[in-house]
Amino acid sequence: MEEGVPCPAPAAKLTPPVKKSQDMHDERSKLVNEYACRVLELLGMGHRLFVPRLLATSKEDLLQADFEGALKFFRVQLPKRYRAEENARRLMEQACNIKVPTKKLKKYEKEYQTMRESQLQQEDPMDRYKRENRRLQEASMRLEQENDDLAHELVTSKIALRNDLDQAEDKADVLNKELLLTKQRLVETEEEKRKQEEETTQLKEVFRKQLEKAEYEIKKTTAIIAEYKQICSQLSTRLEKQQAASKEELEVVKELEHQRGALMNEIQAAKNSWFSKTLNSIKTATGTQPLQPPLATQPPKEST
Repeated sequence: MEEGVPCPAPAAKLTPPVKKSQDMHDERSKLVNEYACRVLELLGMGHRLFVPRLLATSKEDLLQADFEGALKFFRVQLPKRYRAEENARRLMEQACNIKVPTKKLKKYEKEYQTMRESQLQQEDPMDRYKRENRRLQEASMRLEQENDDLAHELVTSKIALRNDLDQAEDKADVLNKELLLTKQRLVETEEEKRKQEEETTQLKEVFRKQLEKAEYEIKKTTAIIAEYKQICSQLSTRLEKQQAASKEELEVVKELEHQRGALMNEIQAAKNSWFSKTLNSIKTATGTQPLQPPLATQPPKEST
């Protein structure tokens, strides 16, 4: 290791590093300076492809300025603009996206190598060593900062993982309890289901027997109804015949009553004639005036 280059600090022991706003500001300033140095280095090289792209991004500002304003723009405003990290990054991306033929790249590479060699020959070795030492120090500080950031992220991630693990364990306990309750409910439900199936089987058997009995009763009732219908039909036929016979007998009875009435009238007339003849013969025998014949009593009607 070269003299004057500090040794890298050991890694942090999993303790969260304390970050200060000043350290963050210094780190950001270093990055901005690095971008600015790269931009200025490209400007100093007079890159034939990069400068037109840079001018294109500043076209409006250059067209509005006069000669003095243009000089001031390149001397003050342009470096100040690209000291911002976002602008410098966007400019570098645009420069890296430029498509250059391979031959031109090789040509530019040779020119750059020649220019760097001439600069190194003209530069004092002590200045080169100091610059290299400063670059290594900055790299070491950046690595230390990255190490601290990684350690902080590691500790933070471990704490987060520990919290997540605790939450997962708590959730697992809750789920286990819910699982036990669910299993218990499942056993109870299966037992209740088994009982209900037994009751259903018994009810089905009872319903089956009742259905068979009802079907038998229906068949029996149907047979009885058929017999009743047959009997009723026979009775209706007999009743119709009896009604017809009754009508005939009623007509005979009416005829007999008519004949009886006529016969009674003849008998009454014969009685009256006999009684009048008897009285007349008695009057003739006694020589008295004839008496009025008594009214003959009608004999009672004979029952039919």
